[in-house]
Amino acid sequence: VDLPAASGGFHKLWFASPFAFMWILCSRCHDFAKLLKAASVSSVGGLLFYTDEATCGNNLRPDNAGELQCIYWSLAQLPDWFRCRKNGWFVFSYVKTEDQKKIAGGLSGLVKGIMMFLFSQKGFNLAVGMRLPCGKDQHFFVKFPLLCALQDEKAIKAFNNTKGAAGWKCCHDCKNIMNTKPSKLENDDYLHHYALAVPSQFDRHTTETFYEMVDVLAEVHGKIPTGKFELLEKAYGVSHRPDGILLEKTLRRHYSIIDHTYWDPMHMLLSSGGVAQYEINAFVLAILGVELPGPDGTCVPVTLEALDAFGQQVVFSDKRHLPNTFFQKRIVLTKDSHIKCFAAEALQALTVLCLFCSTVLEPLKLMLEHGECLHLLKQICDIMFGCSSDEAVGSLSDLRELVAKHHQMLLGIFGIGIAKIKAHLLFHCVDCLEKFGIKLNCFSCERLHKLGKALARHQRAGQWELYVLKRVLAETLSDFDQPNLCTAEYLVQPVWAPELEELMCSGLQRKLSAIYASTKLVYRRGCLVKGTLIVLSAGPGDFQVGSTIAFSQGNCLGEGFFGVLFLPCKLVGLNTWLTSGNTAYIRPTSHIRAALPYVKHGRAFLPCFPFGARPQL
Repeated sequence: VDLPAASGGFHKLWFASPFAFMWILCSRCHDFAKLLKAASVSSVGGLLFYTDEATCGNNLRPDNAGELQCIYWSLAQLPDWFRCRKNGWFVFSYVKTEDQKKIAGGLSGLVKGIMMFLFSQKGFNLAVGMRLPCGKDQHFFVKFPLLCALQDEKAIKAFNNTKGAAGWKCCHDCKNIMNTKPSKLENDDYLHHYALAVPSQFDRHTTETFYEMVDVLAEVHGKIPTGKFELLEKAYGVSHRPDGILLEKTLRRHYSIIDHTYWDPMHMLLSSGGVAQYEINAFVLAILGVELPGPDGTCVPVTLEALDAFGQQVVFSDKRHLPNTFFQKRIVLTKDSHIKCFAAEALQALTVLCLFCSTVLEPLKLMLEHGECLHLLKQICDIMFGCSSDEAVGSLSDLRELVAKHHQMLLGIFGIGIAKIKAHLLFHCVDCLEKFGIKLNCFSCERLHKLGKALARHQRAGQWELYVLKRVLAETLSDFDQPNLCTAEYLVQPVWAPELEELMCSGLQRKLSAIYASTKLVYRRGCLVKGTLIVLSAGPGDFQVGSTIAFSQGNCLGEGFFGVLFLPCKLVGLNTWLTSGNTAYIRPTSHIRAALPYVKHGRAFLPCFPFGARPQL
């Protein structure tokens, strides 16, 4: 498609048409077609759109020669477990950022051109729908209106030409949230500082009120002095860009910044100076020097080395640890700073520190308020990243209460210095979960960057972004030729295990045949291996902790049933568990609520339970 260039003429954008891609994919992979057809009856459906910059090669390079704008998409109809896996998001295009600057309107102009193609008034239109094949001579019809655009704060600003923290009104969802000195707003009942405002004080924009500002800027542009116009932009929190998406009125029926923005909880919490990164750093600085009883009766202060040593004792389900010197190298010893780490590392570090609180500090009645605030943050992350969409939506009232209480404690303990704009945007992450009825984050999208970066190493001349696009598409289609890609649960390298037939039939209460077993299971919540500590639950009040031995599969009337073999654990002390005996039990894998990270003391486990999966101790 040809997009208007900033210097005149047109810039050619190469992309993979979702219309053609979905037809080819459903034609080649009958399992995917059946999955999409079955999922399309869901009340939540539509196009999920994502943009982000990724650097191929040296991240410290001063120019942006290796930088790509990555544009991906997925479908809300697809189940959570599918979207969270490798091929859950599909590539639309890669655009060199140096080429993006040549397009009139930059990223906003680029996205405007893409939206006009996807929702064309003359050609194919995702909102109107399309017919897809499902087996021989069978078809089904499905519509993909835009549900939301999932992005980080930086991309949202560039996408929509908003000012963010550079504007006086720093949140495009709110009319009265200001970025200024809190003292200036002390006597104002309407305007509030972003760090101090609570949801009951938000005056939220509607699509009409927001676009009224956009249209006012367009109307007065060139009619008032430049200085006054720039002040008006800052007051509205919007930049006037004639070539941007906000001023394309034909698209307003399909896209609205108010109705279609999904604030990404991963970036708000775990990366790019998120809430958790600031709190982790502040918490570690607060506990440094706290004296703990040593083995010889002397007092030993908490040090970064001690935290690293403790972190190596924490066992995660994927058997990965934080780097040996993680806290020593990543903690910033300056007040009101954030830790330097990746999002996945921040999530692990949060778990390590929660276990340090529960196993070391809390028994000694030390730093209890700090520990409570940290545990609240951990529960927020459990819902945002560890639950399914249905579970997260069902926990909305709990989540709102957790976020509000955590925000209050964060300000009370650490002060306003670490409550950046993302502390305010976290409230809107909860709103997005309620508005769209689906739990999203950028973890799976950003994993797709790895493939593009790896391919870019082999081709960095000419239109190398087109080479990367073609190769990613080829690998994606090739992946769908593999078995189990569209299967919610499956065993990895299963072996014939007829000796488990009696145990499987009694445990799963079905007459099963063709029994297989494995030491690794891929299931709806991720991947489990032998020796993982898990918590199982079939309903309220039913909690069982166990250590996995193996995973099994049996067939009944052509349908596969999966079970987990485990040694049950019993509570022997304060959150201390021991395996009880050598008798293995089996339960359906659907009862698995979570894999538990833990610290092991001798034969005992001291686990960290996620939100909603903690038994009554």
